[in-house]
Amino acid sequence: MSSSSRKRRLVSPQQPDEKRRTDRIVVDVGGTRFTTSASTLTAGSEYFERLLSPRWCAEPPEELFLDRDPEPFAILLTYMRTGLLELSKDN
Repeated sequence: MSSSSRKRRLVSPQQPDEKRRTDRIVVDVGGTRFTTSASTLTAGSEYFERLLSPRWCAEPPEELFLDRDPEPFAILLTYMRTGLLELSKDN
């Protein structure tokens, strides 16, 4: 990490006692594929929690497509995984 970046510890989006799902899922965001788990996506996002809910699908899909820019999603996914938000001076 360069000296122009800094890390901030934010509240972790996942509850410590929450049952972790290990379902592997690919999220294609604007043509860039991100491989993660459904539990990572649902722990910190009501959008993904509802999208992957058994109410809407019996099992999480193996792949999702989001018609969005991949660069901001990469930052969001890193935060969802680590609870850290990396910001550069430019941000």
